[in-house]
Amino acid sequence: MHSKNKKSNGNRVAECYSRYGSTLLKIIDKRIQNPHIAEDILHDLFLKLHRNGLEIDPLGERTRGYLITAAKNLVKDYFRSTEFENANVLNVNFETLDPDLYPTPSLEEIYIEGEVISTLCDSIEKLHPDERIIYLRHHILKHRTKEIAADFGISEFRMRKVLRRIASFLKDNLHDYNGD
Repeated sequence: MHSKNKKSNGNRVAECYSRYGSTLLKIIDKRIQNPHIAEDILHDLFLKLHRNGLEIDPLGERTRGYLITAAKNLVKDYFRSTEFENANVLNVNFETLDPDLYPTPSLEEIYIEGEVISTLCDSIEKLHPDERIIYLRHHILKHRTKEIAADFGISEFRMRKVLRRIASFLKDNLHDYNGD
């Protein structure tokens, strides 16, 4: 009997959602002015109704008013929580932060980093298409050597040899930025 009652409550909540959902979404979105957050708040409202097992009558005289009030309260809760989070950020004493933890890069460092990235991209483009695929699968997608070798129909030994050749080629192209 209890599970049947829960199921019937779920159906009533679903009917309330289909009947009042669009109206409530407009009310919430008007206050929040962010459709994604407004949708989340709307879904939270109906999820709470369902979880709390509140017996709600979709056709009741007071249902619409109750849902509008509940939606407004959730919007207020949302703003309270964001105000609290913002207040905590504003109360951080930035003078006590260690600048060594977050050093500001110099213009020269930013320029060199851009040059290194550009040179690396150019070097990858110079690779044979199969070598480029091998490099990307191994270093970017983190596929295992055994898996890549099987896909190319070669032995793991030969695949490791190809990976060493690729690494050597890239290292040679980046020798100007070695830092030594």
